[in-house]
Amino acid sequence: MNHFSQNQEITLSTTGKEIKEGKEGLPPLRNPPLLETADDLATLSHLNEPSGEFPFSFLNPVPQLYAPVLHTIRTRYGQHSIYTYSGIVLIAVNPFQRVTLYGPEIIQAYSGRKRGELEPHLFAIAEDAYTAMRKEGMGQTIIVSGERCDFIIHFS
Repeated sequence: MNHFSQNQEITLSTTGKEIKEGKEGLPPLRNPPLLETADDLATLSHLNEPSGEFPFSFLNPVPQLYAPVLHTIRTRYGQHSIYTYSGIVLIAVNPFQRVTLYGPEIIQAYSGRKRGELEPHLFAIAEDAYTAMRKEGMGQTIIVSGERCDFIIHFS
């Protein structure tokens, strides 16, 4: 079995059929380094996570080649970015410490901004719902779900 490391340049000759069938010796497809801290998981090129083979925790992380989605979330967490989008969903990772993400200056920064203009944040989701409510004249609902809580916020 070949072992590939980051920043190692290799040249392989192969066919599309061999890539699809997972030819022995080919490195797994991976996202470019630019996407390792993507703020929206929907922009990742490769989401090829094996199912259940590699248990994940922040203390014992899965290698990047095996779990691109979890690697991106972990990398952002390491940069103190606890929020990551996955399309229209906002993923939040508990920072297990006090954070300064919710003061009046942060509220002001997200006020009137479209989702995606700034870093992912709960206030971006709230602003998006508020803007849609005003524009469409219809109530909006935000569902919050987590390990210890589930609740629904309805704006009318």
